[in-house]
Amino acid sequence: MCARKKRGVMFFTVDALIAGTIFTLTFVLLLSFMLKSPYSVDAKYYIGGYSDYVTNTKMSQFKNNYAFIYYDAHEPNPDLSVYNKVSLLVNKGNTSLANSFVKNFTSFIIPDHVGVEYRIDNFVVYSRYENRKNDSAIAISTSILTFVMDENNNIYGPNVTKLTVWV
Repeated sequence: MCARKKRGVMFFTVDALIAGTIFTLTFVLLLSFMLKSPYSVDAKYYIGGYSDYVTNTKMSQFKNNYAFIYYDAHEPNPDLSVYNKVSLLVNKGNTSLANSFVKNFTSFIIPDHVGVEYRIDNFVVYSRYENRKNDSAIAISTSILTFVMDENNNIYGPNVTKLTVWV
């Protein structure tokens, strides 16, 4: 009877070791999926919202509702989209005004933890967290071909407006 008891204890110990091993491996496997997951959904969401904003928002909308972002009482082209206005400002040499305008609406749309870059051709109009761009998990870009006409019927373009978001 004593040998039989020892054998039962041995099987119980082996069963406990196998169950512990299975539990540990399952726990490690589940945690490995949660540790370093790229934020592709966030980046896609933010680039989609950002590009929709710059293409669909007219300058006339800043007059009453969003005067804290950009306000010009004598806006000559209130029907321009945001990306057209930024392109016009850059082409006319008002780069500091373009930078502050892009910075204002970007801080309103994109959260602080997300990096963003607004580029026209090879000129960076605005960039936030440029130093973290190479270390990011994912970066997504979209490009918009831009032609713009000013109040004197001068046409500027073609310019490539490139929006980049990284997380």
